[in-house]
Amino acid sequence: MSAEHGSAHCRNEQSTPSGSDGSGLIKREFVLSAETDESLSRLVQVLRGATRSRLTYSHVARAILIGIEHCMTTIAREASALGPMKLPSNAKGRDRDREAFERRLAGVLLFGIRSAPSLDVPSRTAEGSRIGQDCPTASLS
Repeated sequence: MSAEHGSAHCRNEQSTPSGSDGSGLIKREFVLSAETDESLSRLVQVLRGATRSRLTYSHVARAILIGIEHCMTTIAREASALGPMKLPSNAKGRDRDREAFERRLAGVLLFGIRSAPSLDVPSRTAEGSRIGQDCPTASLS
């Protein structure tokens, strides 16, 4: 099953060459925990409701990565402070180690995102409301 359908268990992580199917898109698959799959599903549902469109997991993942790319300099600066980290095992019973490791990475991502300059996007929706107004960490102007 693919990440497009929100599966928590995907076979592998691989890419196909850009444009090999004529679309210019690259297919990737991820392995998610039940909790991270639920978070991704909730995020997609929130954005579907807000946009009133049939967003896919791929639309949301690409939007996330556009935002992350904008913050890459500050994320890299924060990540450099991590120092060496031992990659935890994916073996059964190592969930706590994996969660702690991923939470450290998440902290770096969040701090890097908060430290980044504003992303240049239109500031008003068609309805006239501010984009990002309910998210204190959003620096959209």
